[in-house]
This record gives sequence, structure tokens and C-alpha cells, in this order.
Amino acid sequence: MMRRNSFKTKLVGYSVNINCDFMREKIKAIDKEHEIQWIRPGEIGSLEDSDSVFFTINASSSDQIDQFFADNNIQAEKNTNISGLIYSTCFSCHSASFSSAKSFQIGKTRELFDFGVYHTLKEIQDWLKTLPTQWLKTYGKSYENRPLHVIDIGDKKDPTIVIECGIHAREWVSVAFCPFLIDQISSKKWEKEGIRWVIFPMVNPDGYRFSWRFNRFWRKNRRIIRDSPCHGVDLNRNFDIEWGRYSTSENPCGETFGGSKPFSEPESAAFRDYVQKIETKIAFVSYHAYSEFIIYPYSASIRANSPFKDALRSLALRMSDAIYNEHGRQYSYGEGAVAFYAASGGSDDWIHKQGVPIAYTIELRDKGLNGFLLPENELIDTFSENLKGLKELVRDVRNITRFAQFTKATNAPPVFSETTSIFEMTKLKNSVTTTSELTNIEKHKENSEDADKSKVGKADLDRFIFLSFASYFLLNTLC
Repeated sequence: MMRRNSFKTKLVGYSVNINCDFMREKIKAIDKEHEIQWIRPGEIGSLEDSDSVFFTINASSSDQIDQFFADNNIQAEKNTNISGLIYSTCFSCHSASFSSAKSFQIGKTRELFDFGVYHTLKEIQDWLKTLPTQWLKTYGKSYENRPLHVIDIGDKKDPTIVIECGIHAREWVSVAFCPFLIDQISSKKWEKEGIRWVIFPMVNPDGYRFSWRFNRFWRKNRRIIRDSPCHGVDLNRNFDIEWGRYSTSENPCGETFGGSKPFSEPESAAFRDYVQKIETKIAFVSYHAYSEFIIYPYSASIRANSPFKDALRSLALRMSDAIYNEHGRQYSYGEGAVAFYAASGGSDDWIHKQGVPIAYTIELRDKGLNGFLLPENELIDTFSENLKGLKELVRDVRNITRFAQFTKATNAPPVFSETTSIFEMTKLKNSVTTTSELTNIEKHKENSEDADKSKVGKADLDRFIFLSFASYFLLNTLC
């Protein structure tokens, strides 16, 4: 496949070691005056915990940055060959032995779509058009009038898992993951039965195209901002959840500029409108890069507290273990505002607030060695390990669905307390998929002298409370 050797916008990179809070504040000041692309850390919101930074800027502004560092007596390492760095990292490492190729038909021309490489916007859109017409839908137009596609697979009455990719343009591994997942579901019938999959393969097509043609580290969409020389809104700061509060810039030049108001952008508004029409949505995952981190609500505020926090943590642990067992990569996990950083206006928090009990943002590989420039020879391993994690989520979706059906049939929503006996728990065995938790409960029951009075373990209790609460959202939709 032919690859570009340079971008139309020349970038200059700066690396700075931070040894005091004064220097950290000075670095933050740059973001307020210039259109910075933060590479390490991946967002300015993570700057507080960083001992060093690496960012890029248009070469036309580099003289001003040089002068700023000189005036503030800050030593910085300057790299004027960012395009060379990008291509030596991303593309030269690709080997066919790591790729998973799939042939598909476009008209009368036989083409090859390789899931082990990065693809341009046109290549991805052409591949999407080869999918069954009943799956491929257009749910709106981008700011630059490009079609916004969604893949909708399954029965509308089935529990729905919503997947989002590519909301940030430079996170190419996220964009690459969704076609791989769609292929697994469609051609291999992976976790297809009884589940409706709604997959948004590229929420930000304008920004993604721009990241290929002009600026590899572009993050936002491409809105023209009135009375500003800068462009773009961060779509993942544009949702109506504590909008404009944390890790959001009011400066249009800032990478995390949240727009003029919630859902000001056609991309986020169209996403909202489509998702709100899904009556059976029960789970949501937004794929990003990078950090190898599983994040659950809330990120929007350090004071917000999800009623499902303990259960989401338990599921995140199981997802992390499943990912680790595939290729040995250890994904961290935690509540967004506490374990990662506070960030308002995100799609995951918004959809969770809408009543979707299972909601995650998953930061894919790596932990910062290559950052946004993940080599192509790591793509397939990244995808396969995250399929394992996603299987754990699917299992909970199936369990919650059966639990909701049981609850509807008995007309008595069971909300358990710490005094609930194992005997009462095991009466639900036929309504829930057999799991290791249920097996453990049975063992406890057999070994107990008085099964009616014995107490369930905390892990089992958390899981059943999760199923019980989550079933509440589904009573009027699935049954």
C-alpha cells in the first residue's frame, strides 16, 4: 500500500523536562496562546502528573515558542523532523506476518483490506460500503458535509451494545479497531446471537482525514471558529454532562476546546439523536488511545458517584484480566475523575447519565512508548486482546438481560441486601447464565449447615446487585 512521506503542514516537536510547579504552569500557558498538539502526556489534563512533556506545533509558530522558552529560562529539546518520526514509527515496522487480511468486492474490482495496517478515510468508507445494506446507515453529516456512518447489526428488541471509535482524529488505533470488530461480528458471528450491535466506526471523519493529509496529531473536528485563527472543537468535550467544567479549554486554539455550547457540533448532535432512539441500550464502550486503561464513570466531576461504581469496577477487573491473559498487557482500570483525570463533556459519562448501566472508555495501546504512533505490527494483538475484554462485557449484558426477564416474569424486582441468603440467590439460577459466581454460591450452599441463613460473599453480592439494578432499566424494553 502506498503511504505518504510527508504532511502538508510542517510540524516542530518540543520535549521538556519539568522539575517544578512553576515550569508546569509556564508550559500550561503555551496552550492558551498557541494551537498545541499534546503527545506525551496525551492531554493537557494529565500534565499535573507528568515529569516531562512532548508536544508539536506548526513550524510557523516555532520562533515564538523558542523565544518563550528563552524568556523563561526553560531548556527544551527541539525536533524539526516530526514527519520522519511519524513514518519511521507507524509504518516501517509493519510485517505481513502480523496482519489479518480480508478480501472484499467493490464493484467489479477485487480489493484487499488488511486489518493489520492503518487506512485512509476513503479506504475505510469503501470497505463499509461492502457490508450488507441493512447494516450500513447514515445518521447525519459532519461539519464538512461528510456522511456519518453507523453499523447497526441485530434485532431492535435485543439488548444493545453501542461502540464508538474515532472521536479523536489522531487516535488511529481506535479507528482501526472498529472495522476489525465489525468483521469479527459479521463474518465469524462473534457474540452475534441475541445482541444488537450499534457501532460508530468513525465519529470524526473530517478530523481523521485532516490527520492523514495535514497534521498527524490533530485531535478535534474541523469547525471554523468565528473571530479565531484556529479551528476545531473537541467532540469528547461537547456532550451535555458538566459541560465546560473540567479539562476543557475556553480557547478555540486549545485541543480541548468544548465548543460554544453542549452538542454545538453536527457530529456529536447526530450521535446523540441516533443513540437516544435506541430503547434497549445497556452497554457502551468508547475506544481511545493511549494508556492501556479501562475507565468507568464518572470523569465529568470528582463529586459525581455512579450507583454502579462497584459493579463497574468488578467488570473492569475481569476485562483487564482477560486482556492480560491474551498477550500479557496489563490494562489499569478505575473511576475516571479519580484514577485518570477529571474531564467534562465526554460521551461515556453522558450516555451513563442517560440510564445505560455499563459504560466505559478504553484507552488502547500503548503506555506512552510510541503514544499515538502505535506501530502497525501491534494492531492485531491490540485488537485480539480487547476482544477478550469485550467478551466479559458481553457476558454481563446477557446475564442482565436474563435477570430482567426473570424480574418481569415474577413482577418483583429483587434488590438484595447483605442479609440475603445464598438460598434466595440460588433460586434465581435458572434465570441467569451459569457463571463462576453461581458455581461458588452452590459450593457455599452445599458446605453450609444452614443454607437459608448463610451469607453471600461480597463479590457475589456486588454482582447480583448489579444485575438487579441494571434490570430496572430494561423492564419496559426487553420483556
